[in-house]
Amino acid sequence: MSLEYAPLIAISLPILSSFLIPIVGRCRPKFRAYISVLAISVAILAILSLLPTILDGGRLHLTYMWAERLGLEFEIYADALAVYMSLLALFLCLLATIYSVSYMAGKEGLTRYYSVLLIFSGSMAGVFLSGNLLQFFIFWELMTISCFLLVLHFQTGVAIRAAYKYFIMIHLGALCLLTAIIAIYLNVGELSMATLGGLLATANGGWLTATMVLTFVGFGVKAAVVPFHTWLPDAHPEAPSSISALLSGIMVGTGVYGLIRFFYGIFGFPYAWQSTIITLGAITALVGVTCALAQVDIKRLIGFHTVSQLGLIIMGIGAGTSLGLAGALFHLINHAFFKALLFLMAGAVIYEVGTRNMTRLGGLRKYMPVTFVCGLIAAVSISGIPPFNGFFSKAMITKSVFDAGYPMLSLVVIVVSIMTLLSFTKLLYLVFWRQKTSKVIKSRKKVPILMKAPMIALAACCITFGLFAHWPLEQIVLPALGGFNLGTAPVYAPSIFDPSLMILLSYAGIVLAIVIWLKRRSIMATVHRFAPLSALYHCVKSEWWVDSVYLKFTGAVVSGFKGGRRVMSGHLRDYVAWLIAIFFMLLLYAVLL
Repeated sequence: MSLEYAPLIAISLPILSSFLIPIVGRCRPKFRAYISVLAISVAILAILSLLPTILDGGRLHLTYMWAERLGLEFEIYADALAVYMSLLALFLCLLATIYSVSYMAGKEGLTRYYSVLLIFSGSMAGVFLSGNLLQFFIFWELMTISCFLLVLHFQTGVAIRAAYKYFIMIHLGALCLLTAIIAIYLNVGELSMATLGGLLATANGGWLTATMVLTFVGFGVKAAVVPFHTWLPDAHPEAPSSISALLSGIMVGTGVYGLIRFFYGIFGFPYAWQSTIITLGAITALVGVTCALAQVDIKRLIGFHTVSQLGLIIMGIGAGTSLGLAGALFHLINHAFFKALLFLMAGAVIYEVGTRNMTRLGGLRKYMPVTFVCGLIAAVSISGIPPFNGFFSKAMITKSVFDAGYPMLSLVVIVVSIMTLLSFTKLLYLVFWRQKTSKVIKSRKKVPILMKAPMIALAACCITFGLFAHWPLEQIVLPALGGFNLGTAPVYAPSIFDPSLMILLSYAGIVLAIVIWLKRRSIMATVHRFAPLSALYHCVKSEWWVDSVYLKFTGAVVSGFKGGRRVMSGHLRDYVAWLIAIFFMLLLYAVLL
């Protein structure tokens, strides 16, 4: 396969194949899934053909004429970061598609489902491989719209509300991002990512600061940075579980990718923002994990943990060091594996027993041993238990924040890991471990092999990237960061036998989590007994009232528009009276001034 066309195949083949799905669906409905699997598999092979060049330290910068009269070119910029992220995205899309063959069987709207899933897959590859900002934004919007349609797929009332909430919030972020791109072009006259880094490295002025703020907000909404996170725990649970795995596993990662690409590759890391970014990441991690603890909906609990883990990744990015960025990228990869696995596990539970409410479940380990083992592996991985993959990337982030001069904030990673372990102990206990016999369990149906296989593959990734953590760090993470000027500080995965303070505190946190779980009833009784602790618990149950504030704000906006409708009476005399009144107010202001 020619390297010149491999990136184009990876992007365009899934998107073009989506147009075949409605045609094939009329004659051979089963072929919809097969075509989807085939198209994504070929796209993966196209990305794999780029690896020899990338592993040799090279990068591809290809241009194809797009709109000659306007001077626009279709531009590919494939460095190690773009290639590995594209490969990760397409790999998860392939697993989700295989899982969908059984999970979505018999459901309505499968033609739409597979068509949009293919567009979603190709547009994510387009986001990672885009070489200029305009093209990047086009694929960003295509990914956002296809994601909206996937969240909306079941068309229940809750799904419709969650989808439109996602659509509005993400597009407010997209508007910020588009404004930033326009500002860059007006001030620099360039959109190519390959040359922007050199041009903006010497730029200064208020416009650049404003552009960086807009960029951070634009990507921060997608990465669910608090207070822009409220769309995620609503949208991800309402999507089909195969899609939830993609949204939490890799789609939110495009926001992290954008932050890395812009704040390290284009702008250069703003060290004046270091404390702000780390603090926002810490707040996001704490808000996400505390809200997760209070959930009884299995998918909503996992969704809030996506917010929490993204907060930890933002902390690593905010450290501004090679170790911090390596830890952030390593954790982004690990997060893709264990979070996708958790949602597929939840989907298997829903498929077998038909409910998401954990209080109605119990004892499923006897009936679903493969799902239980896969869920256990994902739970210990996300909790940072050695020797699974989450431990190493979390330890790297903790050390990078500590070395950056924020020892108290570095402890947030350990605290979040303790609460994460508590949360997933609760999930595993309620769903799989405790003895419970109910009509829900008795009316179950078995999970087929096409749903188990993707879970086993992801569980194997969690184990492999933990037991052999040095390999992904040396072969994937460090080459992906090679294009950024991060100095010569050593980057390494800490040993589980390292006697450093951070590692010892991590082990102490595991012990503390176990003690808290064993004493949970007496602890909750104490919380309800003391007013301050009870008030804090109420805040957590109310998800810190962030959504309530948004609802009040939108209510005020709607009321304002309703008031405007009263003004717009439709009578010319009223409009003339308003114009005369405004004219005299302006005249009075001018006289007094």
